[in-house]
This record gives sequence, structure tokens and C-alpha cells, in this order.
Amino acid sequence: EDLEQELYDRFGPLPHAVEHLLYAVRVKLLATRAGAATVQREGDEMVVRLLEGLQVPSGRLAGLAGVTPGRTLVRVDARGAPNRWQPRLEEALQRMAG
Repeated sequence: EDLEQELYDRFGPLPHAVEHLLYAVRVKLLATRAGAATVQREGDEMVVRLLEGLQVPSGRLAGLAGVTPGRTLVRVDARGAPNRWQPRLEEALQRMAG
């Protein structure tokens, strides 16, 4: 977010392609911290699969609407506009990372 703000301060409003790139980098960093092997879209969900041997800290995800934890993966409801589900995915990854 600091980089995004710095870019905005220097260059003004960012093109959508740059915003998408920054979001993808944020998700990748959060996923790495959370122990995710993959984060991919499957139909109307974003699915986070953990590295072999890791388990989802489901207690950390309690009360997070639209997020369904399993033993080794987490499903995030990705229906609707990205501005609705992208923050939910980020929040789930942050909580998983501790």
C-alpha cells in the first residue's frame, strides 16, 4: 500500500492495469506468508491451497463472511464485483498469516 501511495503521489491516478498488478503482488506476498501453495479462481470462488503438511488455522478465520475454511484449503466467495471479494481474500490471507 505504501508503494501504491507513492506511485499515486508521483504520477497521479494509476491506470487500472497498474492497480491490478499491485493487487496481484499484494496477494502473492500475503499468500507466501500464509503458507499457500496456490491461489486460483475456481468458478465463483477463490481457492487458497496450503503447502503440503500445513493446515488452515480455522480459528483465525472465524466470523469472516464469505470465507469457508477446510483442513488444507480456504474457499473465498468471489461472486460480484472485484471490489467486493478482493478485500475479503486479502483479509483471509492476513488472518491465516497471523
